[in-house]
Amino acid sequence: MRLLIVITLLISFERATSAQGLTLSPFSDWHVEVKAEDIRAGDDIQSTYDTRSDHLKLTGEVGSRNIFNILFAEWKVKVQREDRGWHHDLDLYIRRTGNGSGYFYGNSVEGANTYMRIKEGPEDLIECRGWRYDIPFQFEIRGVSLLLPAKTYRTVVIFTIIDD
Repeated sequence: MRLLIVITLLISFERATSAQGLTLSPFSDWHVEVKAEDIRAGDDIQSTYDTRSDHLKLTGEVGSRNIFNILFAEWKVKVQREDRGWHHDLDLYIRRTGNGSGYFYGNSVEGANTYMRIKEGPEDLIECRGWRYDIPFQFEIRGVSLLLPAKTYRTVVIFTIIDD
């Protein structure tokens, strides 16, 4: 048996300007691989897999580079997934594991401090004020089971930045 789950990350912009940016780093796929040697007789496989707590770091710079935008620009990020051979029993979750950094104490980031399921339609992930750097996120897959057919499952996670 060989089960491979691949998560790919993408960025999109809504009401984008030339000075609006969302950066994801490291920009890499996440692969979860379950091999026959991971299974012992009489046991099921582990049903939940997590990335490290800072697998993805998100940076948002909204609006032109001026003191008002750096300190006070309000923006949010939506998240959704686009399935490309995904099994309906698999659920993908994301959570924010820190606040990242900003130029000013009043800069804030809110939302996603507990795991939220990433759905096929866009959902609010975080809301921010001021430019924020290296906001860390962790992913989790639930529902992995021996009952899933042995194959590669793929979904794409799409992040959309919205300038409020």
